Amino acid sequence: MMAALLVFAGCEKVIDFQADEVRSQVVAYSLPDDASPVSVRLTYSRFFLDDRPFQVIDNALVTLKVNGVPASATYADGHYNFGCIPQEGDQLDLLVQVPGLESVSAHTAVPHKAKLSNASCSLVHNEGEYYSHATIRFTLEDPANEENYYMLAAYIDDSLWQDTTIYTYYDWDLGRNVSDTTLPHWRQVTGTVNFTINDPMIATMQLSDLERLMDGGTIRELYFTDEMIDGKSHEVVLNVPDYDYGGNGHDQRIRNIRVEVTSMSRDRYLFERSAGTDDDWDELTGIFSEPMQVHCNINGGIGIFGAASYSQITIKL
Repeated sequence: MMAALLVFAGCEKVIDFQADEVRSQVVAYSLPDDASPVSVRLTYSRFFLDDRPFQVIDNALVTLKVNGVPASATYADGHYNFGCIPQEGDQLDLLVQVPGLESVSAHTAVPHKAKLSNASCSLVHNEGEYYSHATIRFTLEDPANEENYYMLAAYIDDSLWQDTTIYTYYDWDLGRNVSDTTLPHWRQVTGTVNFTINDPMIATMQLSDLERLMDGGTIRELYFTDEMIDGKSHEVVLNVPDYDYGGNGHDQRIRNIRVEVTSMSRDRYLFERSAGTDDDWDELTGIFSEPMQVHCNINGGIGIFGAASYSQITIKL
């Protein structure tokens, strides 16, 4: 019998894993936040060499308690959906019972929202170019004497007025081009801001991010803790080297830059840091295959139950 050592990254526990063991475990995946109802995805675990799709669990008894009060769930396509939207400070307890398997449980708390203030953005236009350099500044008010875990991202929200008399677009339902002569024609666009940052107080990035910045590249998100800024009002400065301001004379844009800071539970922070970005993983494509290399906090099973709250501040340009 071949034995492999299963290490849950950052979990502070080591589990012996038998490679020829066929008995599956419960995989529970849920990332509650203060912006949407709680949903729990349940599947059976599989060995990493098994390329079959994850098998969903559709006969579980799933109990969610919010501050000790049970919430009711409905089932659809492998998801157990609860009608409640947790708020900052709420204590969440999850219990999953599957016939023939051990019960699994987990706990998380919704962290308090990050306090953001003093946001501003300055632009330096490059003559004759469609792009400019943008510098985004804001202040993060970090609570004292507690551990806080954050993820930073920024977005551009466009309101684009197409000032042509005829607007032509492809209608997929009709299968042909359609002309729209209604004026003005507004189109809403949201895009992620790629940025650089030079801040040793918070830039505790993964090696891949550090290498990209050292090569002059950009990142889309930054994970950091308050270890160096505990209890301080810290100014964060983001540099956007290729900011498209639409200066071609044909469009008029009302552009907002939206800075978003996600406050995370410790388990969620460690999970996302170990799993990579959304482009690198999906709960159904292998990160929960055995043996595990991502942070987990499900007692008696595999997976993640970690909460977050969102703070945003908008800068009108």
